[in-house]
This record gives sequence, structure tokens and C-alpha cells, in this order.
Amino acid sequence: MPRNARTHVVGAVAQRRIPKLLLAAALAGVLALATFVSSGSAVAAQAGSKGGACALSSGSEKAPNLARAQARGDAYDLTKWVLEKAVGAKLERTALTAFSNLARLAGLPSIAPDSNEQKLLNQLRVISAQLEDIAARIDAVGSKVTEVLRFSEEAKLDDVLNKICGYASEQLFVFERFEAALLAGTALGKLLETDPKAAAAVSPVDGLTPRQRVTRKWEKFLAFYELKAPDFRKQIDGLRGWLVPGATTGQIPVLTLYGKVLMSGKGRYVTRAQSEALRALYSELAAIRTLASWMQAVFWASEFEDEQVEQVWDSFVKDTKRAEAGLPKMIPPGVVLDAGATQSANQKPMWFAPTDKDLGWLPGNYVGAKFGTVIEIDEVNPVLTDLNQRDGYGSGWTAPTRLQFEALISNGCVANPAKPTDNASAESCRNAVPRGSNVAAYLQAINPDKTWQQLFCQRSANPKCPPGAGPSTPRQPPHAIIWTNQTVRQEIACAYRKRTYPVTGTDKVARTWLTYSGFPTLASGPAYEPFPHFPDEAPGVVRTDDGGDRDGYYDICDSYLRSLAFGDPSKEIKRNHLFEGVLLATRFSGPKDVNPVSGFDFMAQPVGVTQATCAGVSATIVGTRRDDRLRGTRRRDVIVAGRGDDTVRALGGNDIVCGGSGDDVVSGGGGDDSLSGGSGDDVLSGGGGNDTLSGGGGENLLQGGSGKNVLRGGKKGFGCSTRALTVPAQRC
Repeated sequence: MPRNARTHVVGAVAQRRIPKLLLAAALAGVLALATFVSSGSAVAAQAGSKGGACALSSGSEKAPNLARAQARGDAYDLTKWVLEKAVGAKLERTALTAFSNLARLAGLPSIAPDSNEQKLLNQLRVISAQLEDIAARIDAVGSKVTEVLRFSEEAKLDDVLNKICGYASEQLFVFERFEAALLAGTALGKLLETDPKAAAAVSPVDGLTPRQRVTRKWEKFLAFYELKAPDFRKQIDGLRGWLVPGATTGQIPVLTLYGKVLMSGKGRYVTRAQSEALRALYSELAAIRTLASWMQAVFWASEFEDEQVEQVWDSFVKDTKRAEAGLPKMIPPGVVLDAGATQSANQKPMWFAPTDKDLGWLPGNYVGAKFGTVIEIDEVNPVLTDLNQRDGYGSGWTAPTRLQFEALISNGCVANPAKPTDNASAESCRNAVPRGSNVAAYLQAINPDKTWQQLFCQRSANPKCPPGAGPSTPRQPPHAIIWTNQTVRQEIACAYRKRTYPVTGTDKVARTWLTYSGFPTLASGPAYEPFPHFPDEAPGVVRTDDGGDRDGYYDICDSYLRSLAFGDPSKEIKRNHLFEGVLLATRFSGPKDVNPVSGFDFMAQPVGVTQATCAGVSATIVGTRRDDRLRGTRRRDVIVAGRGDDTVRALGGNDIVCGGSGDDVVSGGGGDDSLSGGSGDDVLSGGGGNDTLSGGGGENLLQGGSGKNVLRGGKKGFGCSTRALTVPAQRC
């Protein structure tokens, strides 16, 4: 409908009474909105905008409303509410766009008590008291985006979030015009209820009557939206590409970019908190998409374009369902995932403390019949069985192997998922526990879970440790050791008998027992050993010149093992505490943890794509086939540039960089870097540190910088190899 025609229609409608059917639709709309705001009008992880990279316009004004909503405990989810209406019956969809009837209030002569008009006014009052929460919710997107931008070192994510921030700002600006129209309608309704004649009085402030003010403000909302409509359509398409996995081939999902930031910014260990951060960002950005679609539908409804309205809702429902169906699965509560040096959460070890109690564990050992034939303690496997049947945690949980646990508290080594006793890395394990610390304190820092903290909390690191938490004395309860599932054979002598035939000597009568092994929690690093560690001889060992009864001698050892394993209840003697330790259950993330719709792992990284490597090490940053500008972090990066003519700045850390077939410009920065140019004509600059620069094929320019550097040319520069303290630029 042409702009002048629409103005004429709205003006004409304002001069006549609302038809009953339209009034019912308007009432349905405001009732729906009132239900929405009363069920929870706002939440935000943060109160208003904190300013900074994405400070939206209304932060200071809306913060009190948001704080009020948070105090009520509201759980405001704009996308959920709109989706419920949009997938409902036609009347539900109509309710979403019935706000286009707001201007019809100007045509009411009065509002009688207990009339439909009175009910409409009551609902408008509820809405007017709550509407700011919607603006505050959108404004909170600015806070979330700013929070991410503050620690993000991912240029692609920064670019996406800054664009989305701009979208949010524009939509909030237009939404506030709608809010103003609704507030004017509320004010008019009050006059129509109490003093209808005043509805025709001209205000000295703006020269408008209350009736005219409603029409004018509603017109302003429509005019602003009409002006922004082309931009909003582009914004909806852009948000669709960033939120819906596989929606377009040219856009990387924003959660994939954010997942990389979370894994690099929070270190190698990720928990439920990082999963919640992904969901929180999705929720914020989905709210932007929802508001854009909602206002688009309201605009088309005001134009009486029913087909366009239906298209808006159909597209919104389809995209929202696809986006939500593709969300990465959540890391289970209390679980910590060790992502290692790679930015992937697939095929990675996961760790969980199913109980804060020490568990007894001893493999079955055969003993004499008088001691029960078999002495065994198994408090571990029943706990694992329960865990493997627990909803939401998956199956395959076991006690760790020696290498699995050592890798958890080490750098370099990685347990092989197919054979967890083997190291899948070319590097050996290097103790990751800081000097002066211990294993328990290291573990305490990687998982905030309450049960985990009860097991490992150290007051030296956290003065607020819960009572009785953590080990305090080496090899003493509680929580002195952490179990592994690997067994160790230990021989213990029961008796020594002299032998005269056929050769003079001494026979040892001994038992060989199996025990489990583990790691002491207060050691300064991985210190694997069997638990308990038996003495060479059992107490009461016999030395005799007689042959004697061999079974009787075995009884000495069997009695000792039984007393250690079970104590003496009649004397209130408990079993030896070194038969008890902490169970940290582990399993590898795998196919069942991947979302089958999007192919996302826990941290929204696509699974099934071959992991790029550089010098045999899994890449942390990967370029594309296009000309990329890649930027590393202050930590160690492994960068694979790809095929284009790329520019790479590795920054701090001992970086490993591989160029590709293009003509690349690579700068190592600080640290001892290894830079490889690839087959193109490359420029490599080592910067500070002791660097190794390999030009590869092509005509290359190598600049070692300060430090002891090694420069090597490629096929065309064979022999250009230099070792020197300071090396000038050389063509190789």
C-alpha cells in the first residue's frame, strides 16, 4: 500500500469506533503481550549495558527496570514466547500483530466500566509498566557482546559481534517508537475512562490532543520502520546465516567462532560454564532476530499485507527451530573436558567426580579357605555403573588408566582414545603442576563443581574451602590418592624355609597379590605407585629349619591381607586407609555427544572435518582458500594459513606457522617460533626469540631478527642456510 494511502487509512480509522472483531483482535494482542510480560518480562545476565564496544542507547535508563525484573525472578525469553505464538493457531499469530490496531483507540468516544474497552485499558496499563523490560533485555545484548569482545582475540568473531551490535542498536531505536505509541495509548485510555472531553483538549506542549498524539506516535513508529525496512531484511538474513547451522555456505556460525574463543581464552579445560556461555550468547542474538521479525510482521499487518505477515512468521519459525535443533549439546554438570592444545571438544577426555567419598578398591585375590577364598573390595564399579546409567551423562565412564590421569595434569601427552594406556602424542608428558604447588591444588583450579571442590580444595589457594574439604596430610585421609584402573603385582614373603636337598639353600613361601594403583594428591606432580604398597615380608613372617605346612605359612600372609582390607569390627579397627581413594571417572567425548543436526561438538566446532596440522601438531587457527588475515594470541599458537595469499601475525608464544601455496607474509613476534612459508613467494619475519624460518618453494625473503635464528631456503634457494646471532634479511 502506498505511503499516502496508508496514512489516509490510519487517519480514517481513528475517526470511527473500533469494529467488535477488530477490537477483539486488539484485545487478544494485548492479552497475549500481558501474558508474556507477566510470565517474565526480562532477565539478563547483566543489568543494562556496561559500556564499551557495544554500549546500546538505553543502558542507563533501562537498568532500574531490568533490576526490578531480576528481583522478581522473572525468566524472560522473548524468542520462546514469540515462537509459541507463531507456531500456534491463526488466532495466536494474529495476537502477535494485533498491536497494529493501537491507533484505533483514538476513535473511542469513551470507555465504560466492565466493557471490553475497559479490559483493553487494564491490559495496556500492565504493558506500559513492563515494556521497558523488553528494551532492557535487548540492551543487555550490548552487555553480553561487550563481555565477549573484551577477551576475544578472534577477529572474525569481533567483526560479527560488532555488526550484530549495530543491528541491536537500530532495532532498539525503532522499538522505542512503538513503546512511545503504546504509552500514549495508555494515557488516552485513562482519559476516555475518567474524562472523555479531555481527550479532545490540545496540549500546550506539543499542540496535539491525546487522540492525535496516539495517531501521531503510531505513525512515527511505522514511518521509522518503513525507513529501516530494507536494512532489517538484510539483518534478518545475516542473523539467519550466523545462527542457523548450514543456512549459508559463506558464513561461519557465530557459536563456532565463540566456541574457539572460549577454549583459547579459558585454557585447555572447559566445563558446563562454557556450554552455558554459548547458550547465553545464542539467546541474546536470537532475541535480536526475534525482535526484527516481530516488528517486521507488525509493520506488514499495518499495511494489511496478510501474505507477507505469514511469510515472516513461517520463516521465523523455520529458522528458529533449525537453529535450536542445531545447538551444541551441553557439557554435563560437574564435568570438565580437557581440550588439550586443540580447539575441538570431540574425542577429548572428560572427567567427573561422582562422589566426594573415598572408595575402597582391591582386585580379587585368592586366599586360604579359612579367610574366605577370595579377598576383594569393590566400591568403585557400583558407582561407575550408576554413573553410566545417569541421564544426560552418556555411557563409557571408567576409572582412568595411568596415562589418562597423568595426561590430565601434564602438558604434551594425550591418551589414545582407542587404547587409553598409550600416548597418542609424539611428545612425552611434562608436569603441568606449578612449582611449589601440588596435584590437589592443580585439580581444584580446573573445575568449580561442588563435589570436585570438596575432594581437592586447598586452603592455601582458597581460604573459603568447605569444612573437611581436600587432603591436608600426605598419605593420610581424606582423599590421599586418586585411583587408576591399572593393577600391580606385589610379592610378600610369608615364611623362609631352609632347604638341604638337592642343594642347600632357603625357600621363600610368598603370596603374589594384585592391587590397584594411583597418584598421591599432595605430590608435586605425577607420582604413580601401587596402593597400598605392601612390605617385602608379612608381619610374623616365619623362618624355620623345618619344612612345615606350606598352607599354614600362607595363612600368615592371608591373615595380614584380611586385617588390612577389612580391619577387625569386633575391636572397632577399620580397614587400612590406603585401600581407599578418590574416583575420578573419565570417558572420551564421541559421536553421541555431537549434535546430529549441525554436527557440532560441545563447543560448537564442526565434527567430521579433518584436523589441520602444522609440523605434525594440531592447528589452533586455520585459514581458508581465500586471502586471509590471521592473528594469533599471546600464547602458543599453531597456525595453518591455507591456500590464499595470507598475512599472519603470530604474536606472543612459541608459535608454529605453516603457510600454503600462496604468497604469504608471516610475522612470528615474540617467542621461539617455527615459520614455514610453503610453496609461494613468501616473506617470513621471526621477530624476537630463537626462530627457525623455512622458506619452502618460491623466491622468499627471510628476516631472522634478534636471537639465534636458523634460516633455510627452499628448492630454489637450496643452500641458503644460516646460523647467526643476528641475521639480515636474505633472499633464499
